[in-house]
Amino acid sequence: MAFFIEQIRTVLPVLGLDFLRDPTTQATTQNQPETAPRQQSPIFECTLARHGVTARAQEIEGEFIVLAGSNARSKWVGTETGSYKRLFDQLLADGVLGECDAKRCQFTCDYAFSSPSAAAAIVSGRSANGRISWQLENSKQSYADWQAAQLEE
Repeated sequence: MAFFIEQIRTVLPVLGLDFLRDPTTQATTQNQPETAPRQQSPIFECTLARHGVTARAQEIEGEFIVLAGSNARSKWVGTETGSYKRLFDQLLADGVLGECDAKRCQFTCDYAFSSPSAAAAIVSGRSANGRISWQLENSKQSYADWQAAQLEE
């Protein structure tokens, strides 16, 4: 039964269903004590070469986490309406996005997003399709292709 539950907890987030995820705080830190091994994906990158922005992220236990030290654009350039603009402003106000210059800000801590698209939008400063924007580190494989391969396994 435990194996079945673990498989369900792995597959449902891939399908966009995260109702089995523990309601934990959104901000995480790298130096939290580990109580049990965590299910982790490989590292994904989202790069905006023209703006000098590179962000790294990992899916850990169904959450898409942008890693501390990653970059995001320093201002929102997308439409003014929508929740991602509000989230972007909130991350600036909370100091999650700090050390800003004219082009980019840096993530001061690991931050868990509800989806790869939410993470890509914050990094890009506009709406973005995270399933395409995030690519496997040192590869051109998109997050969507990586997910499909995981389901096939």
